Amino acid sequence: SNKVIVAGIVVAGSADLKDELVLCKHLDARLKSKVIKVLDVSYGQRKGLREAIALSVSVISNAALARETRALESFFDAVAMDNGRYASGLRELFYGLEAGAVQRIICWDQLATVRYELTSSVSKQTKVAYFTPTKRNPTPNVRDLIGSWTCDEASGDRFEVTSSSPLVDWLCENYGNYGVTL
Repeated sequence: SNKVIVAGIVVAGSADLKDELVLCKHLDARLKSKVIKVLDVSYGQRKGLREAIALSVSVISNAALARETRALESFFDAVAMDNGRYASGLRELFYGLEAGAVQRIICWDQLATVRYELTSSVSKQTKVAYFTPTKRNPTPNVRDLIGSWTCDEASGDRFEVTSSSPLVDWLCENYGNYGVTL
């Protein structure tokens, strides 16, 4: 692929080579457009790399903050236009993902919701449920998760939790399967 997949490039060095590299006509324009900072460092090798990382922390943090701010501004603009091009909540999110209608997911990294996969012991049918712990109910039982799902308990059929993970982690691992950005 010819697409640059990094958000930004920091170029660091102790001599003029870094400046010549950034200004060089042979450097691909796609890479030039991603240079966010050129840094002077006093050392080479590992010590120089450590120094470059330390000096670029604020630049990288500012770039991430700016990206997050733009994403939120875009969401609030869609809400203000009230054109139906946004959704909030898990039900709407997963309905939109299954329909292929989602372009971007904005998720709070401290979201406490847990994603559970449950499997029927007889029919092997798999269901997915979400649970947000509270102080009164920090962990769910299977009844809380299955709600109105039916299974023939007389025949011994029961749903069992086969996996669980924080929803944020699951989204980070699986958003690409849906062709969206996170």
